[in-house]
Amino acid sequence: MRRFFSLKRRMVPVIAMVLSVGSAGISSAADFSADFVATSPGGKEARGKIYMQGHKSRMEPETADGKAATISRPDKKVVWILMDDEKMYMEQAYQEDPRTRAWTPDREARAKFVGNETVSGLPCKKYKAADREQYYWISDRIAFPVKMQDPDGTMLLKNIKVGRLPDSLF
Repeated sequence: MRRFFSLKRRMVPVIAMVLSVGSAGISSAADFSADFVATSPGGKEARGKIYMQGHKSRMEPETADGKAATISRPDKKVVWILMDDEKMYMEQAYQEDPRTRAWTPDREARAKFVGNETVSGLPCKKYKAADREQYYWISDRIAFPVKMQDPDGTMLLKNIKVGRLPDSLF
């Protein structure tokens, strides 16, 4: 149990960013899996896998504390945190973090278009959020920002594989 709380403390900022933006409004884009790298201003890094199917997401952070996963189901208004080694799970209400609200067509219309860039092999449009110093690299290929950056850190997707995912992941 102590290992879980250590894992939770390290992953809370990453999980908040991913779960909130994971409900992005780019619903016509494809499902995917990818590796993620989240870096804080102090240089601390968190890595793992992310799976997206529609608005559902699953994150599996790399950790020395054992295998864990966080499954977000906005459709059911729930988040499950699975801890394989402890054979435990936690359930909590899904809540969108106001810092990382969903990327919607309305939000895109209010954001400033910065330019086109290729990130992790995908053509992206780079936007600066209207309400804070936050940047998003958005691709038409996947339903999630390929890269996000703000004063609290950066999140980057790598090794992106577009395609149908099994429902059993969620």
